Amino acid sequence: MKRYRSFLQKRPTLEENLITMTSYCTKKKKKIGIASCYYQDNYGSILQAFATQQVICKLGYDNETISVNGIKRIIDFKKKKYFAIKAITSLMGLEKIGIFLNRIRIVLFRNEYEKSISCRRTVLDGFRRSKIILSRNMNSFEELINYSKEAYSCIVVGSDQLWLPGNIVGGYFTLEWVPDNIRRISYSTSFGQKKLPFFVSVKAKRFLSMIDYLSVREQDGAKIVKSLIGKTPIVVVDPVMLYGANEWGKLVSKKNNDSSHYIFCYFLGRNKKERQFAVSLKKKTNYKIIALPNLDEYVKVDNSYADYTLYDIDPIDFVSLIYNADIVCTDSFHCSAFCILFNKNFHAFRRYKRENIYSTNNRMYNLLEESGIEEYHIKKDNQDGLVFSSDSITSWDMINKCVNTKRKASIDYLKTAFSGLD
Repeated sequence: MKRYRSFLQKRPTLEENLITMTSYCTKKKKKIGIASCYYQDNYGSILQAFATQQVICKLGYDNETISVNGIKRIIDFKKKKYFAIKAITSLMGLEKIGIFLNRIRIVLFRNEYEKSISCRRTVLDGFRRSKIILSRNMNSFEELINYSKEAYSCIVVGSDQLWLPGNIVGGYFTLEWVPDNIRRISYSTSFGQKKLPFFVSVKAKRFLSMIDYLSVREQDGAKIVKSLIGKTPIVVVDPVMLYGANEWGKLVSKKNNDSSHYIFCYFLGRNKKERQFAVSLKKKTNYKIIALPNLDEYVKVDNSYADYTLYDIDPIDFVSLIYNADIVCTDSFHCSAFCILFNKNFHAFRRYKRENIYSTNNRMYNLLEESGIEEYHIKKDNQDGLVFSSDSITSWDMINKCVNTKRKASIDYLKTAFSGLD
């Protein structure tokens, strides 16, 4: 981390950023509750939760993210039952095997890898404590319901894959628990896949019908909603894109000079070919490779292919790494979203090999298509996993115009959804 920091200017402190954030929330005395997966040790999850909060503040509404530490065990128990069944009855459970094995590795082999995970969690926890405005902790759904009656005029769920089957079964991100007199709003919520299992669809049909203002992140999600309740929801941009390049640019660290060229790699999947692709770029450009390993699963090659392998990176440093990179290689939805915002030379890869109806690869395709990149040869059937390379983009102007148009429509959606709140 010190080597990376050596060519960056000092960024605003967390406290300075928090003052900037909360100063927006002074125009109106209204409180909005946010149901998000802020608690996940994942850069995309934390950053979209932060961006949602920031945007609502800028619109002039007091808000807080609902702290679910006390009821998370209830939610997780329902999800584990679902995954146990799916592990037996379908291929979907295989997606969780790597995470399960990783936890066994941590218990059996307490080594440098465990220290790396602990270091990552420490910096992510620090960001959450200083940057996410949290409610008091909710210890039961009953407490959550009673608190909501007193505190909120509406509750927003989003973004990320909060309507994956496991989360639908979990019953929190569906907003079924929200009292009837409180407005329910979804913002850019994703199903993460093309189709829901039948028994999950029955539950989804019920909770979707209860939402007052309904938006999704992908066209595939809009099709699911249409098939279940007969309504076509608006497709809006992810919160990290809603916040905008200029706003993120105010938070990131900048390069001290132009001499430090590097390729930034952030891979969530296990495909070795992605890492080999980055090494081939290094040979062509003579740029160093900075890698930020995903710690959900242990990937042995992550210890050797990069010049610098970083762990103690907080979410704003993550954005800074993308912002300052010359080339980015990733299979991450949110990393790709930032690349589009910053007009980066980037190479996007498919995360999962299996292209079945429950694959989450389509969120990457949808992101590129919704950003106006579909004409640049998105490769959905590439066996090596490469979905898109920005080498084919001759001008970002039309793409930026498309993103800005969708961002404006997304802001207008939120303004409409919040109109008339007490």
